Amino acid sequence: MDIVLPILPSSIVMNIRKRNLSYKKNELIIGDDAVFHIVDGQHRIAGLKMFKKKSYEVPVTILENLNENQEAAQFLVINSSQKAVDPQLQLRVIYKSDTYGINKLLNEVKKVIPWQAWKLKALKIAIALEKEGSSPWYDLIKIPNEEIGSGEWKPLREGSFLDSLRAVCSGGNPIEYLDDDKKIMALIEYWKSIKKIYPEAFNNKTGIDYLLTKGIGAGVFNTFFPNAYTLLLSGVVKDFDEVLIPIKKVFL
Repeated sequence: MDIVLPILPSSIVMNIRKRNLSYKKNELIIGDDAVFHIVDGQHRIAGLKMFKKKSYEVPVTILENLNENQEAAQFLVINSSQKAVDPQLQLRVIYKSDTYGINKLLNEVKKVIPWQAWKLKALKIAIALEKEGSSPWYDLIKIPNEEIGSGEWKPLREGSFLDSLRAVCSGGNPIEYLDDDKKIMALIEYWKSIKKIYPEAFNNKTGIDYLLTKGIGAGVFNTFFPNAYTLLLSGVVKDFDEVLIPIKKVFL
């Protein structure tokens, strides 16, 4: 009895960065020196390489003349609605594909799915806040696929923290014109002031009782940040403490 091999219905997407395709009598002609760059399907190709059967047909979609940033944008479009890949892991893959050319990458993403572009900015800020030793969020955010060791306390998933930064990174907010590095430095100082008011919320023994270091708390304070920073920049207050201490009085 012949065994019918399961199919891979989703096509592997490849791109030829330099034009090397032509058509003749309804046939696609690919130049001998064409180089294919995998846009989507890396894991499927790796699995096929390990497969014992020498011949296995898979559908392939060939793109042409896209640059690396455009490839990354296409990857995000293809995977943004699938459940098989953690959406936050997708963002990290995209971000790491061109960390230093993030502005060009953002422009490409804006052309294809403009409503998602703010998340790449948010990821840059989140990574900075979770990696910077002086940040109150240092080592408190669980990144995608990270295994938490015994005794470790990471109260907030990176995805939830990204969502909390929407007001900081999306268009139309009062500090939209500021570059990301200034926002990062200001956010660190802002959260230092918050930690000064609520130190127990950032303690691995007492923090479990606080919503502040969970999605709802991060969401409330990060949403308020653009307004707080505007007050500071305009000289209405001298520091974030002056903005936040009255809030403590309201909630105590």
